[in-house]
Amino acid sequence: MAKGKRDRGRGPAVAAARAAADGREAEARGPVPAGIWSRLPAWTAVAAIALAVAFYFYPLVFAGQVFSSPDAQAPQGFAVYAETWRAESGEYPLWNPFIFCGLPSYAALAYNPDVYFPDWIFKLAGGLAPPMLWLILYYFVGAVAVYVLAGDLGAARGPAALGGLLFALTPNLIAVGAHGHGSQLVNSGLLPLALLALHRYLARGRGTWLALLAATLGAQLLRGHVQIAYYTWLTLALYFLYYLADRRRGGKTFRLAPGRAAAGLALALVLGALLGAVLALPVAAYTPQSIRGGGETDGVSFEYATGWSLALGELTTLIVPSALGFGGETYWGTMPFTDYPNAYVGIVTLFFAILGFFVPGAPGVAGARGRAPGLAPGIFFLALALFALAVALGKHFFLYDLLFRFLPYWKKFRVPVMILVLAQLAASGLFALGLTRVLALARAAGLASARLGRTLLTAAGGALVLLVIVLLLGGAFRDSYSAAFQRSPRISAQLARAPEVARELGARAAARAHWDLAKNLALIAAAGGLASLCLRGRLRPELAMGGVALLAAIDVAPIGQEIMRPLTTTRSHLVQPTAADDLVTFLRAVEGPFRIYPIEEFRSNRFATFGLASVGGYHAAKPRAYQEFMDAFGLETLELFSHPDRYRLLDLLNVRYLLTATEIGANPRFVKVHDGPTKVYENRLVGPRAFVVGAAEVAPTGAAALGRLADPAFDPARQAVVASAVGPLGGAATTGTAEIKEFGLNRVVVRVAASHPALLVLGELYDPGWQARVDGVEAPVVRADHIFRGVRVESGQHDVEFRYVAPGLRLGFGLSIAAAAAILGIAILSLARARADRSRGTA
Repeated sequence: MAKGKRDRGRGPAVAAARAAADGREAEARGPVPAGIWSRLPAWTAVAAIALAVAFYFYPLVFAGQVFSSPDAQAPQGFAVYAETWRAESGEYPLWNPFIFCGLPSYAALAYNPDVYFPDWIFKLAGGLAPPMLWLILYYFVGAVAVYVLAGDLGAARGPAALGGLLFALTPNLIAVGAHGHGSQLVNSGLLPLALLALHRYLARGRGTWLALLAATLGAQLLRGHVQIAYYTWLTLALYFLYYLADRRRGGKTFRLAPGRAAAGLALALVLGALLGAVLALPVAAYTPQSIRGGGETDGVSFEYATGWSLALGELTTLIVPSALGFGGETYWGTMPFTDYPNAYVGIVTLFFAILGFFVPGAPGVAGARGRAPGLAPGIFFLALALFALAVALGKHFFLYDLLFRFLPYWKKFRVPVMILVLAQLAASGLFALGLTRVLALARAAGLASARLGRTLLTAAGGALVLLVIVLLLGGAFRDSYSAAFQRSPRISAQLARAPEVARELGARAAARAHWDLAKNLALIAAAGGLASLCLRGRLRPELAMGGVALLAAIDVAPIGQEIMRPLTTTRSHLVQPTAADDLVTFLRAVEGPFRIYPIEEFRSNRFATFGLASVGGYHAAKPRAYQEFMDAFGLETLELFSHPDRYRLLDLLNVRYLLTATEIGANPRFVKVHDGPTKVYENRLVGPRAFVVGAAEVAPTGAAALGRLADPAFDPARQAVVASAVGPLGGAATTGTAEIKEFGLNRVVVRVAASHPALLVLGELYDPGWQARVDGVEAPVVRADHIFRGVRVESGQHDVEFRYVAPGLRLGFGLSIAAAAAILGIAILSLARARADRSRGTA
């Protein structure tokens, strides 16, 4: 609806105020080109974005296929079991006992369905929607948010819509979704929405935008990817600084005074944090127990945190996506591994992004009448991009070390290249502004447009000359590249082991890099030529806009499709099958409880699908005590098998079966009980899951406890190492039994019979959330044998009940409900006030 129609009937005061505000925004933005895009309704751009996203993900939207990758499958094992258990018991699963000797599935962000409120819509839809529609929606949300934001900052509708699409379809974001990092992708899609909400609140002062900002920030926390949520807060802080600088320089884009703006932003941040409290508080409580918290640094080590740092040489991938290989086995950079070009945003995107900032006359920098008041939006985007690139360098640049030392919570994060999503957002915004400026200058048809047209024609000619040189010297380029490939530390070791394989990989990587370099030079020449023709009046702006869109599609679309194609499959490959194979059938027929030690599948979660407990598993925030135990005794590296005296630790861990594809030599302890591709060996000396001991030795530190367990003289079947005193026990004369009567995900009941006061040791992971009752009376739970739970019992028979309650869950639930009510109240009051203003204007 046109603004004039909206203001009709509101009275002269409201109409005049609206016109003045529109005039200030138009003056601040500078000239915007007319044309077919500007004459169409705004919803057509949104519809075009929706269609483009839908057809880009055609197999997922129209063929019902899914992304299937190891990271996508890892959570599925427990989820399959938990959903069935939840339906049968009526309880919400908070604990996963099937990996790592136990893991708080909710607080560790491994399993927390129904917490993220936008998912309720898809739950209501049931099986009617394509299975991956929930993921694709956030590519659309991110694209539309960038489109609206770029339009508010001065971009014309067509360039803004194309900029939004280029953000959403950046190869890095495509890879994030395809490789199973759903929470990261969702929060990346919500990031520009939060920025848009802040911009409109600062520009218009309406509570509805404040409510949207708070709701978006809360949704990010509830989706569980705290690192991207943290980057969102940093982006908002940087934009607030831009707002202050713009007002200081006389800008007219923002109407709010700094005091009210700061108060509103603070309120939104607080409400967003409280909205996410139902998940954030349990996560914060678990963090000290995980490898992401506690320890000497109160987080991960600097070396671990910066493993995926973008070395300076990897900045070449901004220009050529395969400069260091395309990923996988052809990657020869310095990161541990990568499956795709992390930094590439598109050469066409980068070309117009540079124009969006550096070309004289860019929106907000210099309008048709000279320099406009305020600070150019390009300044913000450039600052955001430079900040993101500096952080992504990680250990190769001093900034990350400063943030690691002094910024709160930063030590909990890893993978510095993850922040490149901010650079991609900045590039798409600058692209929209740059393309807008080119089209605006073309319509102005003045001296500036002719001068820029000649400059771009020269640039296009230079790119063509370089293209010819690259094609003529292709053989020399590929030879030099292949030699550099083989000299890299990552490949040189492989060259010594398998020289033919290394040389073949080098040839493949060199051919790909040569092709990408030639392709990008051709794209630069074409983009410069199109812009030059448009600026010199030889090509209509609408046709130039279409040509740029085609070049951008040729640039980034094939890369994204190449990333997605190997990971796109039918839905049955994502959800692990519930039909058991021979191995699982054999194990499930054995009475338990017991654990397995899957040597080749140590990091697999698939056995949890069937309720089989493993000492292994995979999760990015595994329990710290468990990891310390594994490292101390070499269980994860198989060093254990070089020290037969440590086999008793397998007994302590209740490991009854070893699973391996190879034969185990003669050993009276291990007996083969199942043959096949994966062989099963039974540990004949396995210990029980729950047992009683008559002696407990206090070890105040983890190192002391592990050292005592490593002592060959220590007998874990008769004594325990505890973190704190438990009171008098019966000593060596103590005998007793412990039988697990009930074993659920949130509750375990053990019946104990002891001749003297004893310590019940339950071979499940200790966590502060576990509470115990002995015959209905609350009893303290102590850490036993560094990783297990212990409860003191008197002589006689007792029922000991363990129940898990995620710390902070109840308080967080109340805070989230209160914050949701407050956000809704702000939105309703703002809408009511706007309606009252309209009514007063009419009267």
